[in-house]
Amino acid sequence: MDTSKEEISCPGVSLSCCRTGLAFKAGIICSLNIDKERIMALTVIAKFVAKPGKEEILKKELLARIEPTRAEDGCIVYDLHQDVDNPAVLVFLESWKSREDLEQHLQMPYLQSLLGMVDEICAEPPEIRLANQIG
Repeated sequence: MDTSKEEISCPGVSLSCCRTGLAFKAGIICSLNIDKERIMALTVIAKFVAKPGKEEILKKELLARIEPTRAEDGCIVYDLHQDVDNPAVLVFLESWKSREDLEQHLQMPYLQSLLGMVDEICAEPPEIRLANQIG
């Protein structure tokens, strides 16, 4: 675990935060929910819609990409979700340290092989949105 610290100064208060978000001041423990890596990260929302009858195939293929992707250096979060009302809709919520890390991910052979299957198993092209966390 990264225990690098960042000093945060407020009038009359000096807190030292590490990645875990815990701070100590005069023996008081405060939960700050601050993670500088996440604040600076690039968020990706990737939506896939399976063709009728291809839902399980798409889910299996997407699940197979989780482990190798999470092992990539720039990957912070890589979670797959399935729509509650429409099981044909699968969404990755991703967080990357940088746009360059995302671009490297997109070139990985296991992702390129998935993209090669899209026409066969997806009802529409994947919808990819990039966002920066602001709060």
